[in-house]
Amino acid sequence: MSEFSCSGQGLLSNWFNKGGNAGSSSAAAPPGPPPGPPKKGKCRLAIKLAFSMFLDALGNATYVFPGVGELGDAVFAPASAVLVKMLYDKNGVAGIAFAEEILPYTDITPTATLAFFMENVMGNNCLTRCFGFKKFE
Repeated sequence: MSEFSCSGQGLLSNWFNKGGNAGSSSAAAPPGPPPGPPKKGKCRLAIKLAFSMFLDALGNATYVFPGVGELGDAVFAPASAVLVKMLYDKNGVAGIAFAEEILPYTDITPTATLAFFMENVMGNNCLTRCFGFKKFE
């Protein structure tokens, strides 16, 4: 019986599949190398992309109401930078998101969505290395 998760494998299902028992005293095989970082599931990536697109659309929503435009951007710019920092854990992208929201006539740029594509779609190139998404080799 699997738990509700994107990958279909929960902690309890892994425990039951191994047949392990917390009080077991039987000798087990020596453990192998520690597992690497978990791979991102398609469900997590879809949610992250959807939230990135929503965040970009929210930045453009200040122009829907007449007279709110740049004043709304001045209020939303710090929040946008914090949310992008939480999503991608990159200071450079968060700074660009702040600048894009605070500067006039730059709201059309989908900064969070571009960051998603730099992180997940683009390979190891100069741009992704510059923003810290890939490592220098």
